[in-house]
Amino acid sequence: MSTIQRKAKIYSVMSQKGGAGKTTLAINLAVQSKLQSNNSLIIDIDPQASATMWADVRGVNNEPLVASSFAARLNNVINIARENNINEIFIDTPPHSQRDSQIAAEISDIIIIPCRPNLFDLQAIDNTIGLAKMANKPFILVFNAIHHTSSLAEEAKQAILNKYGNSINICPQMIVQRLCYVHASTNGQGVQEYEPTGKAALEIQNIYNYICGHRDTLE
Repeated sequence: MSTIQRKAKIYSVMSQKGGAGKTTLAINLAVQSKLQSNNSLIIDIDPQASATMWADVRGVNNEPLVASSFAARLNNVINIARENNINEIFIDTPPHSQRDSQIAAEISDIIIIPCRPNLFDLQAIDNTIGLAKMANKPFILVFNAIHHTSSLAEEAKQAILNKYGNSINICPQMIVQRLCYVHASTNGQGVQEYEPTGKAALEIQNIYNYICGHRDTLE
C-alpha cells in the first residue's frame, strides 16, 4: 500500500552576484530547520560546492543532509527527497548563471535573496528579482554582512523601498557581520550549534521564523 508523502517546502537562496552570502544563509537556515524538528536537505547546485564541502567537514551522516546536483536534475533530487520524507529543502544556487537560477526559481515555493548593503549588490538584485517575477514566485530580501555601527543597511533599505515601493518583502531581521559565522562554517556547524546562546543564533532563528511562515514569533 502506498503512503501519501508530505509535500516538501522548497526555498532557493539566490543572487546573481558572488559573495552575497548565499551558502552561509542556506546552511544556517537548514540547521535551524533541523533544530525545529524538520527533515531538511540542502541541494548544492553551485559549482563552487561550498555547501558540499561544509557537509564533508560536518560528517556524512549528520543532518541536515546535503546533496550535490546539477540544476537540470533538481526535479529528480527533489522527488527522491520527498520519497524519503524530507519536508524542507534549501537550494544553494550559483552566481552568474541565469539559466540554473531560473530552473531553481521555477521549482521553488519561495526565493530568498541575500544582499549586502553596497551599490554593486543593490544593482545585482534587479536581475534576481527579475528571475523571481518571471517564475511568478514570492521573494524575500535578507540584508547580510551588516556592520553593527553602520547606517548603510537602513540607507540601502530606504533606497530599495524608494525603487520598488512597499511591494518588496524585506526581512526585518538583518544578519550582522560576526566572526562566529566564519568559525561555525569552518567547523561544519551552524551558528546555533557553535554558539547556541549567541546573537547570530537568534538572528538565524528570527529569519527562519519569518521566511518559513512563523512570523508571529519574530522577535
